[in-house]
Amino acid sequence: MSKRVQASALAAAALAFGPAAAQTPAAPASDNGSPAASAAITALDRVCLPLIQGKPIKAVASAVGMKQTRGEWVMVIEGRQRVVVDPPGGANPTVCTVVITYAPGAETAMIAALDGWAAARTPPLQKDKVREEATGSRKLSSWLGSTPDGNHTIVLAEQKTPTGGPIAAPLEQATLLVNLGKP
Repeated sequence: MSKRVQASALAAAALAFGPAAAQTPAAPASDNGSPAASAAITALDRVCLPLIQGKPIKAVASAVGMKQTRGEWVMVIEGRQRVVVDPPGGANPTVCTVVITYAPGAETAMIAALDGWAAARTPPLQKDKVREEATGSRKLSSWLGSTPDGNHTIVLAEQKTPTGGPIAAPLEQATLLVNLGKP
């Protein structure tokens, strides 16, 4: 299955959680010293939210050091670890998809950082699922909530091979879906 088809399937799953809307954080989220967690928060807060609000991809991505490579907007974390952003558009104008390729074990720090980001909203977003098995090869964590700006839905899908191994061996991979709708 292609990355775009996988992202579309995950976006459809995220939409089942409900619409969401952008809001400036009340306080910065802690990345727990993890480069992957820091990159996830940057992609969420400084790339996806502005893109869903209609900002141009080139300006937003360039501001955080992303480069366009073979048609994809990429931020290198370190080595082969990276973040690839698929901006909203077409069938999903309120969903921004981020594929994060990271060192094994960083998922715990990413979930903690996303939890801190969600808690910084006014009012805070609530945890919906925490590493819940979605299929044999995917675990979902999600945060939902209504704010004066609207409803937020953030989904982190940790991906594995059908046998439970890393999908981007030796690195791990997760997809972060940011769904932002009208209030």
